[in-house]
Amino acid sequence: MNDVKFNLGQGGLGRQLPNDDHVTGFLFDVAQPTAFGTDKMLSFRSIEQVEAKGIIASDPTYALAHYTAKEFFRKHPEGLVFLGFQLTDASIIINLSQGRIRQYGVFDSIANIATYQTLMENLRTQHAPAICVIGATGITDMGDSLQTPDLHTLDAEYVSVLVAGDGSADGKALATSFGVPYVAAIGAVLGAMSSARVSDSIAWVKQYNYAVAQGELDEPIFADGDALSAYTSGDLDALNDKGYLFFRKFVGRSGSYLNDTFSATVLTSDYAYIENNRTIQKAERLLYAALLPEINSPLNVNPADGTLDVSTIGYFESLCDKTLRENMLANGELSGDEENPGYTITIDPEQDVLGSGVLEVAVKLVPVGVAREIIVTLGFAVSVG
Repeated sequence: MNDVKFNLGQGGLGRQLPNDDHVTGFLFDVAQPTAFGTDKMLSFRSIEQVEAKGIIASDPTYALAHYTAKEFFRKHPEGLVFLGFQLTDASIIINLSQGRIRQYGVFDSIANIATYQTLMENLRTQHAPAICVIGATGITDMGDSLQTPDLHTLDAEYVSVLVAGDGSADGKALATSFGVPYVAAIGAVLGAMSSARVSDSIAWVKQYNYAVAQGELDEPIFADGDALSAYTSGDLDALNDKGYLFFRKFVGRSGSYLNDTFSATVLTSDYAYIENNRTIQKAERLLYAALLPEINSPLNVNPADGTLDVSTIGYFESLCDKTLRENMLANGELSGDEENPGYTITIDPEQDVLGSGVLEVAVKLVPVGVAREIIVTLGFAVSVG
């Protein structure tokens, strides 16, 4: 029936979340819009702000950036996103984003995984650690092992590869306009990631449905354009075993969900999953910020034997404890509780700080586990007594 209808906007007040876990960056291999001026990267808090800078759906040059940003804000309206153009140098990216970006999304070939691993390593070296999700391009046959190699044979723990996108709505229309099989849904995936605690798996079924009913991502497709519905369970198992990210369906539950959160590295690695990397990287950033002011500070030692004074040890241990307790333990991003926190901080009093000028602090974290499988033994019995 005819009526007056309202669509409520989001992001106009510019309210900010309490930390930077949500800060996300997307890198595109085209020149920046004219409205950017000489800037190759700018930040945005809403799709309206993105569009105001000339990144619109009707412009073929920036339609991909628009779709990606739109999908990001669909999954996380309160997020902060940086859009960068023709940027490959870690130092420049850090300068343009103040080192705030925690997760990056790019569209590129699987053949370039090592390039992005190197970029993430360079960011970490400069105290801006982050992870990267590649929306794979150039795949014409998902079953071809040359095009979809086993990612678990690689050594790229900071990189994950997404090979799925939308097959019936805006993503499909965009792919058709470009003449490509699909457009990877890295906007939606990183939007969900930016809204999650660093310890959470973004494949958590209860929390992260990527689809809009009868709309975006409700009918997922793979990188070669084949629909999810065309894949057998064996096909999906094979891709899962190779470490790719894609969308799946569950019987009796509507929506589309990620299969897992693999990194492109061996499954025996401590950093085999995105949440492992996000957790350790958050701790690294926090401890860096806590300890940086103490560079070149005095270290008192016992005159009798040169060991570290107990008060010096206590001071540095309390610095580390405070930042982990208040910023991770309290958020449920580490195992344990206030009385039994899921971390230890150890400073060896025997270390020779007078001779070396180096203070070594050992921190061990107990992460939050992920229920990747739930096995139920179910059967009949003549009695339960």
